[in-house]
Amino acid sequence: MLWQILSKEYEWAEKIPTDLPEPPSCVGHSVTAIPDGRVIVFGGWDGFQLSNKLYIYSPQTSCWQECTSDAGKGSHLTWPIGLSYHTANFILCESEKDWSIVIYGGGSPEEVSGLAYKLEFDRQSNARWTRVCFDEEDSPNFHEPHRRPQERMQHTSTAVGDDRMIVLGGLGRGGRRMGDMWELSLASWEWKQVHLTGWQPSSGHTALLTQQGRMLVFGGEASDGCPHHGHDPSACLHQDTFKRRPSRPHSVCLSVCLSACVSARLPVCPPVCL
Repeated sequence: MLWQILSKEYEWAEKIPTDLPEPPSCVGHSVTAIPDGRVIVFGGWDGFQLSNKLYIYSPQTSCWQECTSDAGKGSHLTWPIGLSYHTANFILCESEKDWSIVIYGGGSPEEVSGLAYKLEFDRQSNARWTRVCFDEEDSPNFHEPHRRPQERMQHTSTAVGDDRMIVLGGLGRGGRRMGDMWELSLASWEWKQVHLTGWQPSSGHTALLTQQGRMLVFGGEASDGCPHHGHDPSACLHQDTFKRRPSRPHSVCLSVCLSACVSARLPVCPPVCL
């Protein structure tokens, strides 16, 4: 079922697709907007199994399109496994005409992923995937265990400009919640740990990057399984504010009020309205 919110009336309205195939009901999937207004939906748990299906939805036509691999180019060999509670980030390239989506982590509590996948499309809308493996010694992107984040799901990943991605927290193997932060270079696929103070392990939280370069984090589930009520996540990063490239205008206007946040610039951050 698909719903849209009417911004002027602040009312929800159900969108009835005019064409099939419509994705099955699922949870833990990712939804990513692309520049032409369409929406990319990937993965999720459908109640029986993890999905690795990829759909494109057009709000203009109310139509769904299921994407397949370009088998002639071997993309079917790198198509992701079924994932849920992964993250997906839109990345705009230098040309501002080319773009990609980077998917990281996800899985299930029994089998958590530490892989990254880069998704691109050709002119026929065939999906082209690049699999990036960090734990296989014969991989060009291999990292020693202490130089890469552990596998996780229910984390956040936040794109910084067009060349970096910040991964925070999540749920690891055995249901262990994490409180670490890592920076991934999307040019070299190199990981670098970002050291925090004051941040507690969390999963299921949300994060965003503001125009001013602050990374704000809200909510989440603590190590004891309880929501972060009254928790003061005023973590201070041991580095400068995350910087956006000045030539990249922020394309999304936010109008939300956070009761608590993590600031990448201030040691203590009171309630903030953006």
